[in-house]
Formats: sequence, C-alpha cells, structure tokens
Amino acid sequence: LCENLQTYSLVIMDYQMPKMDGPECCKQLRELEAAGEIPKQTIIGHTAYCSEEDLAYFTSCGAVDILLKPLTEHTFNLMLEKWLLIEDPNLTTDLTASSEGSDQFVD
Repeated sequence: LCENLQTYSLVIMDYQMPKMDGPECCKQLRELEAAGEIPKQTIIGHTAYCSEEDLAYFTSCGAVDILLKPLTEHTFNLMLEKWLLIEDPNLTTDLTASSEGSDQFVD
C-alpha cells in the first residue's frame, strides 16, 4: 500500500486500478486492521463489473457494500446516508427507490 497510510470515515474503492486492483487493496487494508496497525474502515466497492461472482469476490475481500456504475447522485447520497448515518429527510435508505435527480450520473 503506502508508507503514509491514513484512515478515513469511508473509503470508496474502485475495482480496477493501475497498480493494485480494488479487491487486493481491500484485502491488504483488512490485514492491516487485523494486525492492529490501522483502525477499521468502511470500504465501499465501486465497479462496472456486475456479475454475481465479481461482486461476491469484492465483498469477500473486505468491501462492505458495492456501488455500481453508472453511479447516480441519488444512489451515491443513499450510500453516504447508509454508512455515515447522515440524517436527511429527503433521502431514503431504499437504494432501489426512484426519486428526482436519480437520472443524474456522477463520474
């Protein structure tokens, strides 16, 4: 990973990255947590791969949830609410619900 590893309230980890893929990075972060070298972090996988095998692999490596691409602003906000416990009466925790703004994609 890196020498100056920081911890965050929420990590959004892309599946496909240049030097190390997301699942491998998740595994290494979880190993550091288990060794007590870093505090536990919430890791959300982010991927366009949507086969059941790919999603299961990502979660087996340590991702606690998955955001699928293309990502909408609404879905992203729901995920933040779910994992950061943000209270917003305009958001719902149902990730399949449609609402205004759900067709706006985030890259």
